[in-house]
Amino acid sequence: MDIGDLIQLANVIVIMITLLVLLWQTVIQNRLAKAHLLRDRFEMYWRTYEPVSDQEVSEFHLKPTNYISQEQYDTLYKNDDKAIRKSIMMAKHYEYLAFLHTLKNMGLSDPLGSHWGELWTEFYIADEEFRHIHESYRSYYPEFAKFVDALMARSILKDTSPTNVV
Repeated sequence: MDIGDLIQLANVIVIMITLLVLLWQTVIQNRLAKAHLLRDRFEMYWRTYEPVSDQEVSEFHLKPTNYISQEQYDTLYKNDDKAIRKSIMMAKHYEYLAFLHTLKNMGLSDPLGSHWGELWTEFYIADEEFRHIHESYRSYYPEFAKFVDALMARSILKDTSPTNVV
């Protein structure tokens, strides 16, 4: 084995070590990305439990069309701070559920189980405020809006099925 062969062998070894280091970095980066998603998921989850502040209610009054249509605001919410607080809370829940739906569509696992997003959405579609937020936010979360529409249609079919009619 002459010096040229040794140099080529050294190059192959360096390339193999480099590839192993890159593979190791990729594995670590994937773990970090999953950890960040998990952190974001729990951060958004706990955000839904934060009480609605007076400042948020004031901002709602200033720009109600960020949450609902102007007509709904004028007829249902304008003089009812309790309904406004509930609407703001439903907006937080809607955004969280849209986030969960996106995670599921991306094929990312949810440590609590992917079934919770659908169960919570089915629970919330009974609330009028959630449906108002849904109509207003549908353009921001089109895939989730389709999902909610499908659940609402399924819910209506359940309510009108012959087994539920007395």
